[in-house]
Amino acid sequence: MSSSGFNSTDPIALARVSAGSNAHQQVGYNILIKTDGLSVRDVAPLDMHHLLHSHWDSYPPADPRIHYLLGMLYFFLGIAACVGNVLVLHIFGKHKNLRSPTNTLLMNLAFCDLMIFIGLYPEMLGNIFMNDGTWMWGDIACRLHAWFGLVFGFGQMQTLMYMSIDRYNVIVKGLSAQPLTYKKVTQWLAQVWIVSLFWGTAPFFGFGNFALDGILNTCSFDYFTRDMPAMSYIVGACVSAYVIPLIVIIVCYTFIVRAVFEHEETLRQQAAKMNVTSLRSSASAEDTSAEFRIAKIAMINVCLWLWAWSPFTIVSFIGIFGNQAIITPYLSSLPVILAKTSSVYNPIVYALSHPKYQAALKEEFAWLCVKTNAGNSGSSDTKSSVTMESNQPA
Repeated sequence: MSSSGFNSTDPIALARVSAGSNAHQQVGYNILIKTDGLSVRDVAPLDMHHLLHSHWDSYPPADPRIHYLLGMLYFFLGIAACVGNVLVLHIFGKHKNLRSPTNTLLMNLAFCDLMIFIGLYPEMLGNIFMNDGTWMWGDIACRLHAWFGLVFGFGQMQTLMYMSIDRYNVIVKGLSAQPLTYKKVTQWLAQVWIVSLFWGTAPFFGFGNFALDGILNTCSFDYFTRDMPAMSYIVGACVSAYVIPLIVIIVCYTFIVRAVFEHEETLRQQAAKMNVTSLRSSASAEDTSAEFRIAKIAMINVCLWLWAWSPFTIVSFIGIFGNQAIITPYLSSLPVILAKTSSVYNPIVYALSHPKYQAALKEEFAWLCVKTNAGNSGSSDTKSSVTMESNQPA
């Protein structure tokens, strides 16, 4: 390093000097638009090269403007995820009438979402705004970053699976179902964390690998190496954390929708025999039918799952079985972004739809102007109450 602060061996510094000779201009301070002839490896920290797969050697580094756009996106996603999940944990933890085995699953979901924020967002934002979008925290921090994402991402998916099973028991089986107990929910959560910790920790022991992503500001698992341990890890993790929960969720919500349709048809037949329009005291022509509402909720839940986790699975399987050349640094960052959006909408979809949570939130934070559905008796007249109400006492 010379007295002027220029390092002739630093590829980033060399690229910045050469920037003045090409046709591209700089935008803002210290932002390079084009780095002719450089690869992702050239701008990656030397102490991270062993975690960067050789696949990235043939790709140019990401445009720094993209890094800053990602930084702003992560910043706002992080604030929303933190506020939403802290509120969920605070409200459900403070109000005794909200403490139930069913709501324990919801609190576990919020805990996973919050830990994703705590374990991932500060490092990403530091890389983007303090180090031009490249990893600055070293080897151990990269592995821990990937571990946080895997463990709590898998924990989130496993929890959603058990939440769908609980809703199936409440809505489809109804009074014939055994109420969810704290003993049962403890068994479910033990299974959630055993599965999550196994797949998150396995790369530390050689089953699968951690890797620095091609965008250089995040770390996850290696889906390019095509040896048996690495490929077995990808297949096993995707099947355990994505395929099986997805099948369970689709099956549960399919039966839920069918049960509600059948229940509504029974109500209509009884109403016709009694020569009345509806058996509900508060029914109105403007009310949306229970079938439509439940079908919509089921579709939303399944689509959000596909939105958040399908890209990771697809890119991972392309990496170990398909044409790796189509996976660019930008494409590899897409699954990371979409997966993190789940921490933002989970508190909205699964908690804010809870009537008692709405009431408690409105009572404690009236300035949030939360609209409650407690007075909607129409929803309480059917088995279509798919909020996190269970058939055990609150």
